[in-house]
Amino acid sequence: MPFWHPAGQMFRKLADPLVRAVAVWFFCAVIASPLAAQNSGPVGEFATLVADSLYLDGPDRLIAEGNVEALMRRTRLQARRVIYERASGRLVIEGPIVLTEGDEVVILADQAELSEGFTQGLIRSARVVYDQQLQIAAHSINRVDARFTEMNSVIASSCEICASRPTPLWEIRARRVVHDDETKQIYFENAQFRLFGVPVVYIPRLRIPDPRLERATGFLSPRFVFDTKHGLGLRAPYFIVLSQDRDLLLTPFIGTLGTRALEFRYRQAFASGMLELGGLVARDSIVPGGIRAAANISGDFVLGQGYQLRFNLIQPSDRQVLEDYGTDDARLTNEITLERVRRDQRIHVQALQFRSLRLAEVNAALPNRVGQALLEQRRDIPGIGGIGAFRLEAHIHRREQSITPVVPADPRPREMARLSLDLEWRRDAVLAGGVLGAVGLHLGLDQFQVSDDVGLPRSSSRITPNLMAELRWPLLRNDRAGWPM
Repeated sequence: MPFWHPAGQMFRKLADPLVRAVAVWFFCAVIASPLAAQNSGPVGEFATLVADSLYLDGPDRLIAEGNVEALMRRTRLQARRVIYERASGRLVIEGPIVLTEGDEVVILADQAELSEGFTQGLIRSARVVYDQQLQIAAHSINRVDARFTEMNSVIASSCEICASRPTPLWEIRARRVVHDDETKQIYFENAQFRLFGVPVVYIPRLRIPDPRLERATGFLSPRFVFDTKHGLGLRAPYFIVLSQDRDLLLTPFIGTLGTRALEFRYRQAFASGMLELGGLVARDSIVPGGIRAAANISGDFVLGQGYQLRFNLIQPSDRQVLEDYGTDDARLTNEITLERVRRDQRIHVQALQFRSLRLAEVNAALPNRVGQALLEQRRDIPGIGGIGAFRLEAHIHRREQSITPVVPADPRPREMARLSLDLEWRRDAVLAGGVLGAVGLHLGLDQFQVSDDVGLPRSSSRITPNLMAELRWPLLRNDRAGWPM
């Protein structure tokens, strides 16, 4: 374990066997053990202490002075002076103190008295920054044990505080704050919520999640809306953690013009994919006397043999309900897709349904039902070389209502179908002088089936042959002397 000191006297002291033994013990017992326990690492893991001077003040007292820095895995402690008393296991740290845990937690303080394992102790005039999002300034921080930390006379805010702007936009002041490191929750007692330094709300007890906590049950940030349909409205989302792989989001929506709505979203993760269910139920003055609703389901799953299944289905009760509650899409798309992509093969099967929300458009007259299937394959061609490929594609779309003056009594849906086969061969080569050349053949076969169009035959075929040759010259080359031409 390395020690650095600019003076020769320090090295002479370390030559003493007793001093060396106590210094090594200090490293293993004081630095390595507590920090390794704090980071769930093995006890006695390598640690490093850097200081301008390190000496013994008695048989059980070790002092490090001047630019003291202790490093252990993701933990870094910087201080002006560190005193360790072996008999009591007490660690006295004189500041300014900077204690960092990776990029998640930063503690700034003037003075600290901690136990040997850092599980208990008192930190004075401290400021804690969680994940660069929430900062808490406290008169004192009392480390009760490895789980709970108690703070007194606290000011908490996520706003930037500097000398030119000492008063944050908002802040929470509390007499006492308890941080639970196991559940990653912060509890406030006798709290005041202030805007521009002016008290607005008094809250006897308040709980907020630690910014490091990714998912927790509770209210999310409310959102106010104001428009001519709902008046002044409030959305207050409430997030519920059902388990590690499931959650539920409920969002009540209340408007001054009679809107009463509930939006919901359920998510679940599986080993092979994810599923999401959502929708809303509403009663408002836009469509009086009735219940309006919408539902949607979406998912993405990995099946066997490399296949992937994706789907997204949505169904509103009327054309305007999604627009009235925050969706601006003019058309909805229902989709079910099954796909597999490999190095030399692609299989794609898809079913689509388009639905227009525009009042001037008639969905029955739109080709809004689409089905398509695709098979692509390529492989090396023996003998002649090059790469051969074929592409087989089927496509169909249909509408329920005719838009041309055909027989009015004909109840059949109107549709267009296409079956295409493409055969291709291509060979690339590097010619003399670095010239790139390629030749290729392509043959396209198409079969069409069309209804509801008096200008086109019901069935038609098409054959499209192609021949390709290509030469490409490099823009830069070297002659024999090595000079660029």
